[in-house]
Amino acid sequence: MTRFHTFMGSSALLLVCSTQVVLADITPNDVWQDWQDYLGGMGYSVTAKESMSGDTLSIRDVQFDMALSPDQGQMSFTLESLSFVQNADGTVSVLWPDQMPISVNVIPAADTGEPVNMALTIKQSGHDMLVSGTPADMTSTYTADTVALNFDRITIDNETLAPEDAKMAIVLNDIQNTTSSKLGAMRDYSQTASVGSVT
Repeated sequence: MTRFHTFMGSSALLLVCSTQVVLADITPNDVWQDWQDYLGGMGYSVTAKESMSGDTLSIRDVQFDMALSPDQGQMSFTLESLSFVQNADGTVSVLWPDQMPISVNVIPAADTGEPVNMALTIKQSGHDMLVSGTPADMTSTYTADTVALNFDRITIDNETLAPEDAKMAIVLNDIQNTTSSKLGAMRDYSQTASVGSVT
């Protein structure tokens, strides 16, 4: 469960606007770099393919790797894609797919357990994420009607559990989350969140 909780517990361009160019308050690169710094502070190394087209920064084939404590081995998980879009008012919209397949791999230290692979799908509806502020003081707001986490497949030590044993779903309703990221001597993060119900 420690590894699972770790996983669960477990982001400067010019904006061309009609005929004039406006310097944005924050850019897609600012937000993506802040996310990478945050994950790096949690112990993850992040690799991804990045491409910029117009006002949109697309991130694909994202992999997060973490070395756990010496007696627990290492963990990695992958995410297919997400995008950061520059808005005319200097904010950045974060576009998540409605469905996000995620693969999780846990490789234990020698003689401490079995390797685990999990295939998950996160499904969202009515979701919106907006980042505002400056590179030194960002505020991210996320809302969604529903977020569902589905466990599609679990393999333990090369043995895949039967579908009826592996299938599990958690649904969160009416989610609201606000995260503040402020840069001082160190980057400081604070978060408030609420969930209407869980099924």
